[in-house]
Amino acid sequence: MKTLLAKKYRSSKWLVVALILLLFPFACLRSQALGFIRGVHYWGNAWPINFWNGLERSRVDADFERIRQDGFNAIVLAVPWGEFQPSIMPEVFDEERFRLLGWLVQKAGSHGLDVILRVGYACDFAPGVQFRAPERFLMLHTSREARKAWLDFLSRAWQTVGKAPNFLFGFITWEDFWGSMSLMARPLEERRDLASKTGFQDFLKGHYSMDKISSIYGRKFNCWKDIPLPARQSRASRLFYEYWDDFLVNTIFKGARSVFKRLSLEVRVDGDPVSKGNGRHWWYYHDRQFHLPGADTVTVYYSPAWGSKNQGDFIHAARAIELLKRFVGRLESKAGERSIFIDQFNFYDNTPYAAQNTKIMPEELGTFITDSCPILGRYCNGYALWLYRDYEGSVLFNPSFEEGLKGWRAIGTVNIGTDKGGDHFVRLGANSTLCQDVP
Repeated sequence: MKTLLAKKYRSSKWLVVALILLLFPFACLRSQALGFIRGVHYWGNAWPINFWNGLERSRVDADFERIRQDGFNAIVLAVPWGEFQPSIMPEVFDEERFRLLGWLVQKAGSHGLDVILRVGYACDFAPGVQFRAPERFLMLHTSREARKAWLDFLSRAWQTVGKAPNFLFGFITWEDFWGSMSLMARPLEERRDLASKTGFQDFLKGHYSMDKISSIYGRKFNCWKDIPLPARQSRASRLFYEYWDDFLVNTIFKGARSVFKRLSLEVRVDGDPVSKGNGRHWWYYHDRQFHLPGADTVTVYYSPAWGSKNQGDFIHAARAIELLKRFVGRLESKAGERSIFIDQFNFYDNTPYAAQNTKIMPEELGTFITDSCPILGRYCNGYALWLYRDYEGSVLFNPSFEEGLKGWRAIGTVNIGTDKGGDHFVRLGANSTLCQDVP
């Protein structure tokens, strides 16, 4: 749901979309007067996963000026936990990463752009990171040391950007914690052990009677310690979803907001199937995530897939607008007095793994964008595109040699140079080798 294909597109439909995007900011005049956010995630010339080590700094001014001239007034930066804090036991920070973050925020401000941070981004492959992202986020359920490191990482991020006049707010996202669902796929004995270590059993004690739990699981329990994590998509899986929502809001978000003052949470707006037996199911919605103590903003994501068949089909712009109205109307009823920010307004998506998702007819994208403006202006305080210019996928760490040979192994004579445009390159001597391990 995130990336465009790793190739450049040059089709006439994108010219139409680009022209409409230029008009898009001015179509929401009512909200613009209130500070309507028109944002785009910034990836420079890199790939999201290697952005912080692949960014060519010489291009940043031109990039930000282009973003501003194209009608946007904000950028979103994704700050990965692992790359900024490569070790959590003991804690070690990458000071260069925080310096680069501060520099980018200052640069954005000089071009009239505000900044929003997605903190904790789980996708990076920096070498030497202790515990890869999936393991780290699972450890937050059971490890006090991991939680302390997480809060210290967020605290450092706040110290770096919190006082910048162009910094708006940050958000954490359910996506980074979704790996918790894998716990329901563990063997039964391990699920029983995890039910104790994660606090799942304590959560059940505080919300249900033993008889009610036995009824939901379909088996008799006499002791709380005997209750395991439920199996995925079983009738009892709703209990884990409830626990996970409570964990995300009352443990993760509350703790994070104590050190990162202006913080929001990207709420999971998709429903998850829960078995009713006999091959039937109902949908569990994570509405508890909307109840964010102290937060002014609720963050969400959008795709035409929401409420659609998702059978590789296409829908007309009018149908997509109808679903968008239903989508934001539901959000408004759940968010209460909080503003709604769409951090990923993904009206177009050609990610290979999401090929089955319903899409808007390409020739009607322009109509959809134009007709969505008054809806966004009424219900939201802004949006951001995941991207508005295609990027190319890369499997290399430090691919532009901005950080010298960090992450590379050099054998023989390997020299780094800089061309007239400020870009770095390497020159290999005879019989020399340059290589790196690709995860």
